Amino acid sequence: MKSGALLALPISAACGAAGIIVGVVGQTGIGLQFTQFVTALSGGYLFTALLLISLVALILGMGLPVTAAYIVLAVIAVPLLGDFGLPLLTSHLIIFWLSQTSNVTPPIALAAFAGAGVANANPTAIPALS
Repeated sequence: MKSGALLALPISAACGAAGIIVGVVGQTGIGLQFTQFVTALSGGYLFTALLLISLVALILGMGLPVTAAYIVLAVIAVPLLGDFGLPLLTSHLIIFWLSQTSNVTPPIALAAFAGAGVANANPTAIPALS
């Protein structure tokens, strides 16, 4: 029980952080502002909007795990992609794919920790360059 509770703490903290971020986005209207900002900045071009959303996903991936980054992107980016005429499922699959950047971007880099666990290695060790 103790081990399970200790393993659940980081996940609970990530979900709590995502909940706070989603609440702030919903209560302040920043999601609507983001939609208007990206629409204006992209000039109405879908590809440019996707590049801007991918930049936001990269920044979110530096501070949030995959699930939390996906939830935040779902709140702010799916309505934007819907405005460009993309179907709902397509929009969610795009942001799901973009939210995976937190697996490889520091400081989260969950893939490094998972791989190190399999290899019995130190995930924060810097390899020799020889």
